[in-house]
Amino acid sequence: MLAGVKFKNCEITNTSFESSFLSEVNFENANLTGNKLTAIYIYKGKNNKLLDIGFLSANFNNTNLTNVDFTGSILENIDFTTSILDNTIFENCKLKNCKFTRKQMELINLTEQQKKQIEVV
Repeated sequence: MLAGVKFKNCEITNTSFESSFLSEVNFENANLTGNKLTAIYIYKGKNNKLLDIGFLSANFNNTNLTNVDFTGSILENIDFTTSILDNTIFENCKLKNCKFTRKQMELINLTEQQKKQIEVV
């Protein structure tokens, strides 16, 4: 579990956060090109009655997510509107309350079910 970790302005390329739990993680202005983020769970709030992990999920403001693979991940309450999403993979993802721009929707391949879960601004 990574809670409250700050990767702001970091260069983290071609690595893996596979099968991680993330909360209140800050990737603002980071370069995550080519990372494997499969089967991760990014969420906010409480993950059980005993552990309060905060109210932010992940900050991807101005984050380069080119070629990032989110396959099979659960992504909640994430604003991707300022993220770079070239060749970003969201296959079999749950995208609860995530935000994307109309232009980004042209670049990513989402199912009809995924489109019902997101907000387009």
